Amino acid sequence: MVKPERNEQYLRYIRDNTIRIHRMIEELSFLSHLETGQISYRMEKVRVARFLRDFHGQYELVVRDAGLDFVLDCGEEAPGGHAPVVEMDVQRLEQALFNLVSNAMKFTASGGSIRLTLRIEEVRGTRYAVVGVEDTGIGIPPDQLERIFERNYRYDRPGSENGPTGNGLGLAICREIVIASGGTIRAESDGVMGASFMISLPCVQAV
Repeated sequence: MVKPERNEQYLRYIRDNTIRIHRMIEELSFLSHLETGQISYRMEKVRVARFLRDFHGQYELVVRDAGLDFVLDCGEEAPGGHAPVVEMDVQRLEQALFNLVSNAMKFTASGGSIRLTLRIEEVRGTRYAVVGVEDTGIGIPPDQLERIFERNYRYDRPGSENGPTGNGLGLAICREIVIASGGTIRAESDGVMGASFMISLPCVQAV
């Protein structure tokens, strides 16, 4: 006869895997719709610093409950006092940013930190708002940086006890949302400690 506690373990295993599979199916369907242009966007002019402050306030407790510091650094006011404004779908960009923060939480041990940053870059006369998510986790091997945004690519961070984790869809979803918003996304890491993800969005005239 199977012990009651063993039955509970089996039921928990089945439940957890059912939830995981359901989530993967939902994300795969959403990514497919993103890739084929079937997702509509409600674009509006948004002050990036205000958007980041709202995002940080909404998820600060979630990150801190994981034993991590969650730091917001919007930098100094732009020259002339003009805060960066971009066109975005707030809900979609929040989803992309949350995917990046969740990813950082997954690979950063308790006691570490996640930084949410904003800076301005100018390339060939165009100003860009660059939103960064930086962690103090276990890093990403440099030879995997070019592939981590591919669909179903599950990268193996060094020092991860359980090998590759996740379903390989979260970063691909981020990329599609950012591209649809007229921006770019990239990652940097020395493969030893920490990783940085940067979303660059072209600035528009202030609202």
